[in-house]
Amino acid sequence: MVDARMLEHLSKKELEKYLGVTRKFHQASIVHGIHLLRIMKYDRQI
Repeated sequence: MVDARMLEHLSKKELEKYLGVTRKFHQASIVHGIHLLRIMKYDRQI
């Protein structure tokens, strides 16, 4: 199980290896979603 605090630390290779996300589009979608949360100043502690 991976929560939001861990997602931002995973690389694309780790997404593939540990989460089974093999399609590049899905990997990019996750990475961009995390980037958007950073831009919006998402508070990981909450």
